[in-house]
Amino acid sequence: MLPLPRVRRADSSVFRRQRRGRRQQLLGRCSRKSPQRPMPGPETLLVLALVGAAGGVVGGIGGPGGIPVILTLNAVVALSSPVAAATASLVFVVATLSATGLYRYSDGIAWGLAALVAVPAVLGTHLGTRLAPTLSVARFETVLAGTLLLAVVGIVYRQRRTDGPAASGSPVPTAPGDRAERWRTTGRVGLVGLGSLCVGVAAGITGIGGPALTVPLMLVAGIAPVTAIGAGLASGVLITVNATAGHAVQGTTPALVPALVVGVPYVLAQVLGWRYVHSVSERTVAYTVAAVAVVGVVVIVV
Repeated sequence: MLPLPRVRRADSSVFRRQRRGRRQQLLGRCSRKSPQRPMPGPETLLVLALVGAAGGVVGGIGGPGGIPVILTLNAVVALSSPVAAATASLVFVVATLSATGLYRYSDGIAWGLAALVAVPAVLGTHLGTRLAPTLSVARFETVLAGTLLLAVVGIVYRQRRTDGPAASGSPVPTAPGDRAERWRTTGRVGLVGLGSLCVGVAAGITGIGGPALTVPLMLVAGIAPVTAIGAGLASGVLITVNATAGHAVQGTTPALVPALVVGVPYVLAQVLGWRYVHSVSERTVAYTVAAVAVVGVVVIVV
């Protein structure tokens, strides 16, 4: 058998060099598309931990504890709005799971109400995660502030019309009963269902775990605070899981180090908020949620 010509050997070496060059070009493109995020400094990590602890106390009472977390991720860590929302969503998955366990242990959960909140909110979340990358920072903050401000007005209006045990300052009930079933009216079901759809859109855009918005919504509908908080946290598990998955589908990767530093104190501090809810009256709980929301709106606007 005759040996192969030398020309073919030269051709094969050329082909190998060409393949090597194309491979290096592809690796270079991949490295440019996935830049490494800088590690936050010690001061930034301390701020994240403190903000996480403060937010966890507020989140434990069903308030918008995610607002300081979102703002810190945006302003201090300098994450973009979609990355900040994805990072916050990851934190709130764990936070809502742990808080739901606390209220399930002490009060029980109105699972029918939680489902009424969760299903439309999940549909809205998918829309919100698609809108998040298209919103500027100014619109991002406007959506959040406007939603909370409307909730505050509704809570105050509802509480001024409230009669009975909640208005007289009686202690918060520690077990679900007749008051936990008062949401089963046509008007309240429609209001909570439609409102939850809008809450899901806002949650997908902002990354704030559903309870920060669904609890004020249910208070506006006249549902007892402890019932609203428990159902809001339970529905928040599904909302935050879907929001996190939606960001992943959009290709937005959360920042893991900030998520861990802010998330651990947030989860642990929720116990303090849970204990506060069970030491004051229902009326006080409702106004506390409204007051915290007002502070959140001021912080966003300023």
